[in-house]
Amino acid sequence: MKTIYAGFWRRAVAFIIDNILLLLSLLPVLWPISMWQNTLAVQIEQTQTLDVAAVGMLILLSLIANFCYLVAFWLYFALCESSSWQATLGKRIMGIKVVTHAGKRMRFLHATGRCFAKALSSL
Repeated sequence: MKTIYAGFWRRAVAFIIDNILLLLSLLPVLWPISMWQNTLAVQIEQTQTLDVAAVGMLILLSLIANFCYLVAFWLYFALCESSSWQATLGKRIMGIKVVTHAGKRMRFLHATGRCFAKALSSL
């Protein structure tokens, strides 16, 4: 069986769909963090003084939000692509299936490496 590679636009649309689904699923975690950040930012602006504790908390909240997204991104892509589906929801919608070079189902560690390579290449 010959492998047919998905084109750029199909993969891009699948990635956009996946990111929308990922962000929607993280909303219950990210929304309160965002509200807390906004409250701290307003507090800092109103006092017009450098509150080191508030700035430190803003940085910490930002790190927590980014860490949550990174872990969710990794687990979503690695688990879905190494599952029997061999695709994320976005890829399934776009008719894309992820396989190894041999055309077989990917293992979790391989999917993890692929996920982090994808993240690095996007930089």
